[in-house]
Amino acid sequence: MDQVAGLALMAGRDASIIRHRLTGHSPEVILAAVDLCDSLFDEDSARALRETWVDQMGGPPAAGETAHTLLMEARLPFGGGSTALELIGSVLQQTEGVWLRIFSVNPDLPPDIRTESLIRLHDQMDPQEYRDYIRLCAEQAEQEGDPWSIRARQVLEWVDAPASLFPAEAAVDGNSDDDLAHLPPGGIADLERLLFHGLQNGWLQMDADSARRLGASISSMDESSFSGPDQAALLRLRRHVDSRLAH
Repeated sequence: MDQVAGLALMAGRDASIIRHRLTGHSPEVILAAVDLCDSLFDEDSARALRETWVDQMGGPPAAGETAHTLLMEARLPFGGGSTALELIGSVLQQTEGVWLRIFSVNPDLPPDIRTESLIRLHDQMDPQEYRDYIRLCAEQAEQEGDPWSIRARQVLEWVDAPASLFPAEAAVDGNSDDDLAHLPPGGIADLERLLFHGLQNGWLQMDADSARRLGASISSMDESSFSGPDQAALLRLRRHVDSRLAH
């Protein structure tokens, strides 16, 4: 983790110096550093780090194949799942949906990767087929006693009712329950990934009023009990909200 943090901080401060600092670092460390850099700084810094590594690997096919292998073998102990999924999506486009299904049901993968695989499947399937698939994943996880089923169910709720992502005025004012305040561990990371992909691909909309309500909701959350992935996701989530409020 020291190597991950060091690379992320260097890339965030000055991406131009990172080219000579990647030698000797494993792909697992670099992919995790890209994700962390995105959380701590911005997408541009993370992209510069990722593209430098892809270039040193010999191009997108080689980098994508490495990321694919790491996901298949569940060898991402420090994070980096989002970057790995992005890389394989860019080089395995025709079979991306197949691999996303495989990753979403693999109990050996971290829950964050499984949930993001589910979310990325949104554009690969018919809407009803997509909902049925999430439900099937949740039911299968429940039968196996896998707590990830709770997160799969939450994604299904958000897909069925996108408006629930943006708390009502009463909830923000403290006059009623705010569902986002009761998210399970990992829920903030899932919410951020859903918003990121939904807004990026146009199947979710967040106007300034929705962004203001969401911003008020997340600002009132107790971060002291958040896991590392949820804390990192909260930084990205606030960035999404701020970008909508700026326009």
